[in-house]
Parts: sequence; C-alpha cells; structure tokens
Amino acid sequence: MLIMGDAGTRLRVFLAELRRRKVYRVAVVYAVVAFVIWQAAEIAFPALHLPEWTLTLVVVLTLIGFPIALLLAWAFEIAPEGVRRTEPRVADAMVSARRAWLPPALAGLAVLALVVAAGWWMLRERGEPPDERKMLVVLPFENLGPPEEEYFADGVTEEVTSRLARISGLGVIGRTSAIQYKNTDKTIREIGEELGVDYLLEGTVRWERAGEGESRVRVTPQLVRASDATHVWTEPYEEALSGIFQLQAEIAERVAAALQVTLLGAEREALEAEPTENLEAYDYYLRGIDYHRRGFLEREIQLGIQMFERAVELDSTFALAYAWLGFEHTGMYHLFYDRSAERLAEARAALDEALRLDPDLPEAHLMFCFYYWTLLEHDRALEHCAVAQRSLPNESELWRFIGLIKMWQGEFQEALEYQRKAQSLDPRYAIHPMNVGGVYRWLRRYPEAARSYERAIALLPDFGVLYVEQAYVYLAWDGTPERARAALARAVRAGASSGWLAPLLQVQLELFDRNHAGALDQLALWERDYLDALHFFVPRAQLYAQVYGLMGDRELERAYYDSARAVVEARLGELPADPRLHSALGIAYAGLGRVEEAIREGRIGVELSPLHKDAAVGPHRIFELAQIYTMVGEYDAAVEQLEYLLSVPGPHSAAMLRVDPTWDALRDHPRFQRLLRSIARP
Repeated sequence: MLIMGDAGTRLRVFLAELRRRKVYRVAVVYAVVAFVIWQAAEIAFPALHLPEWTLTLVVVLTLIGFPIALLLAWAFEIAPEGVRRTEPRVADAMVSARRAWLPPALAGLAVLALVVAAGWWMLRERGEPPDERKMLVVLPFENLGPPEEEYFADGVTEEVTSRLARISGLGVIGRTSAIQYKNTDKTIREIGEELGVDYLLEGTVRWERAGEGESRVRVTPQLVRASDATHVWTEPYEEALSGIFQLQAEIAERVAAALQVTLLGAEREALEAEPTENLEAYDYYLRGIDYHRRGFLEREIQLGIQMFERAVELDSTFALAYAWLGFEHTGMYHLFYDRSAERLAEARAALDEALRLDPDLPEAHLMFCFYYWTLLEHDRALEHCAVAQRSLPNESELWRFIGLIKMWQGEFQEALEYQRKAQSLDPRYAIHPMNVGGVYRWLRRYPEAARSYERAIALLPDFGVLYVEQAYVYLAWDGTPERARAALARAVRAGASSGWLAPLLQVQLELFDRNHAGALDQLALWERDYLDALHFFVPRAQLYAQVYGLMGDRELERAYYDSARAVVEARLGELPADPRLHSALGIAYAGLGRVEEAIREGRIGVELSPLHKDAAVGPHRIFELAQIYTMVGEYDAAVEQLEYLLSVPGPHSAAMLRVDPTWDALRDHPRFQRLLRSIARP
C-alpha cells in the first residue's frame, strides 16, 4: 500500500503518470516545433521586411503556448473515439493526492521553463545588462537667428552635449541620433521611447551680432522629463560672445544638479575648460565640425580641413582644433582619397601638436586611436582608447573604434559587444548597426546580419552601401542572386547612391548566372578604370579578362589581363606596401601565364595583411591567393587556401563557392567537393 508521506514514491508515481499521459512527448515535440518556428522566422522576416518586434511576438506566443500544451497533455488524450479526459490508473487515495498537487506542480514546472526560455532569449538578444545611469538626449537647439547662423546653434548644441557626455553619472545619447529630431513633429514622449531616455534637453539659441562692441549670445535651455513631458528645469542665459564657454559649462552643471548627479573633481574641471580664447578661431572650428557631420565624401572632408587649418592659424594653441585637423587628414588616408606619405605625415603632425599642447586632451587620444587603427598598430590604438575612455564614457565613436580594432584583431565576440555598446549610445546612427551587421557577417550568422543591415537601412535609406552589404549577406547565405538583386532594386527605388561596391556586385551577379553578355554590359557602365576600396583593388580590365576567359576568347582575355597589369603596376609604384595591389598584380600575372611572379605577388599580399592583425581584410587576400593558384593550375594549393578560408571568420561562404565561376576548374577536385559538402548550408 502506498504511504502518502513517502516523497520518493510520490515522485516515481508522478513521473510514471507524466510518461503515461505522454506529457514528455508533447514537451519535446513542442520544443522542437517552436525552435523550428523561431529559426524560420529569423530567416523569413528580414526578407519580408517585417519590423523587428514581429519576431519577438512570435517568440512570446510560442513560449506562452508551452505551459498550455503541457496542461492539455496532462488532462486529455486522443482515443479512437476522439479527444477525451485522461482517466487515472492508481488507487483512489493516490488519485486524490495527485489531483491536489500534481497539476499545480506541472504548471509550476511549465512556468519555470517559460521563464528560463524567455530569459535565455532576452540575454541572447540584448547581450548586456541595462544601463542604470540616467539617460539623456540633447536635442538640436533651435536657431532663432538667420539661416546662415545654423552652424552656430548646432555648435552650441554640440558643445553642451560634449560637456554632459563627460559626466560618468549620465548616459548621453550621441549627437548623430539627436540631430535626426531637428524640426521634428514627434512628441517628447515619442522621442523618449524611441531613444530609451529619461530626460530631454532642448532649447533655443540667438546670436546677436553687434555692429559696434561685442556680440552677445542668448540661450534658453529646457530640461524635460520624457515620461510625462513635464519641465524639470529651465533658465534663460545671456552672455557676451566671449563668455560662451562659461555659458555652456553652467548649462551642463545645472542639468547635472537638476538630475541630482554628483560631479567628480575631474569632471567639473572638464566642464569649465575653455578650448580657445580666440573667438574667430572658435567660429572656424565650429564650421569645421559642421562639415565633418555632413558625411564621408572627399569634398566635405577637404572643407573641414580648411576650416580647422584656419582655426589653428588664428590660435596656434588651439589643441582641440589640432586634434580634429589630424582626424580629418587621417580620414583622407583611411578612405583612400589620398594614401600618400605626405597626407599621413600631416595627420601625425597635427595629432602630435594637440597632445603637446594638452597631453590629457581626450579627443586627441580618441583621434590617435583612429590613426593607429588605420595603420593596423592595434596595441598603440587601444592604449590611446583607454586614455580617452576615462573622460569620454558616453562617446559612441570611442566604442565603435574599439569594436573595429577588436574585429581586425580577430576577437569577433568582443567586437560585437563593443559595437552594441556604441549602438546603445547612439541608437539612430546607421553606422552602428552596419558595423554590428559586419561582425555577424564575418561570423556567418546571416539572419542576424541581415536584420542589422535592415535596421541601418531604416535609419539611412539613401546610403547605398547598406543595400550592397545586405546583398552580399544574402549571397553568402544561400549563393543565389535573387535576394541580392532585390536589395539593389530597393536602393534604386529609395533613390540611394549606388555605393562603392555596387558596380562590382552587378558584374558578379551576372557571372553567377553565367550571363556573360550581361556582365559585359555592366562593365561598360563603369565610370572609372578600377574599384579602389578598403578591402580590395579591382581593375575593370581584370573583370573584362575574366569574362572573356569564361567565353573562351583567349586573345581578348590576355589583352585585358595585360591592361590590368599596367594599371596595377602604375598604382603600386605610388603605394609599394599596399597588400591589395600585390594581390591584384598577382591575378594579372596569373592571367598572363607568369606563374612564379603571380604566386609571389599573391603571397606578398597575404604576408602584408596577416589575419592576426588584419582579420577583417586579410580573408580577401587569402581568397585572391586561392584564385591565383587556381588560374595557374596549382589546384591542391588553391583548395588548401579555401579550406583555411572557410575555417576562420570572414565574408566568404561555401554557398558562394558553389556558384562562383572563379572555381570552375576545381569542380571535379575531390578535396574541393569534400570541402563544399563539409560546410553545412546556412
């Protein structure tokens, strides 16, 4: 006879009853089906352009259904005559006991499973605990003066934001996200919800220029609580233009006091710092910042350089202007607008002068971080980042640079965390989700990559590079051109610029379809003789040669490879240490049958861009070395490079290898076939 106090017996009876009523089977089947639904949603929803919350809704609904399915499995069974209530098969006393405690226990277990699953999902998606600091955004101050003084009002906003961002007790949203609400019709509450902030600082600026005597500045800031749009603090300020820095510092201090945030000694000193005593130099500095914020085009960078150069001419002790001047020169070099030694020397000289004038200037250390990352000197870059971090805890660009450095070092999980940190501080800056998507792409986590690029496109729909990057994600995902073409078509409909890589991608898509005539038509549309990008250098003649080679026209193939050789050799004379150029020259030599020279140049490209310091760009050099080996008939060596390429993070995938005609000569190679079979389709 069963004893009611025997806990072990009760547990055995409970487990047996779970088995008899098929609760285990229902739980396993439900979990498998739910997981399949989640994975299908991750793949399908980005392609259907559904908002991100729809995926969360699917997860929540399936989790809610789990305990319901278990309780139904306990109470009912499917019999030949239909669904009926499950009958007990033990002694009446035990039945009574089970009825009293087994269903609640079952419900408790189901709820526990629900909480664990939901917690796992949230941790997976969010990646880090919530920020407990008071979150604030400084909205663009309204210019009450003439339109040509808009840059001045933006400059005041920028400086107030910069000072508040130095306070460790505050979380300050980045300027790029804030400026998107300039002249917005959205309510305070809507902005607060979109940015995840507790408070908003808004205001007006009027610069009253005096014909005689000193001009004056009038600023009226208002601190507003996001949840109910109530005003926490407001106070009008009016100062002579010479007091603009004290005015900005006082606004920042009053905001901190209103939010009951204690200022540390170093933070108070930073708030009260005056970068220059020359107001004309400061005006040129603000104009330079204005050009910097306009984008990455060469013209804007050149104009920014002119403004910062004028600022330091007027005040040779203006350390902050020197720092920005060095940053813009570095940008010219980094973006391949000017890769000369002279440009790099100008960048270094300006940054050195900034630190000579102010060794603790955090902006100068931040700019040096960018400078050394550009040179692939990662340890020195991180040293400067660490110095900047002490004073700029809210600077999203700092965390973005660290994330990029970690990616280049091959530390992809850390890179992802830093890029997410940058995104949390500047959530409406499209560069951040683009960088998150890039890390996911290198990790071959294609659903997450596609969603990140979709988020970036929603924020900046006229930036064509985003569509091109998303198209490459789709290609790596399944190797078929349809979704990639759809991404490029979206860019056209959105009126976006084609992007740096779009011309190359268009040719590749035609080649993947074996449409040689279409590839030639696309090449005829190129406006330049080569594509010069961060990851590779591709002469148009090289692609012409490849197309004619696939068509069997050996004479034209050789002629175009010789043209490609001439283009690359001329460029290599200017930049002898550029790994992209050595790889491109190796491909041209391979097409001309110069086997030893081709392999030598391809190896030099790999050696100049080793994965341990260039994990973001280095895979392209390995890819090109494999291409060279294939072209010269060294098939074992080619497959060896491809095997290694797919064993490390990178932009290439087995799906792309399956359709790329570059590898047609390897189709019957046993190791190549095993390689494609061993890499599961995403």
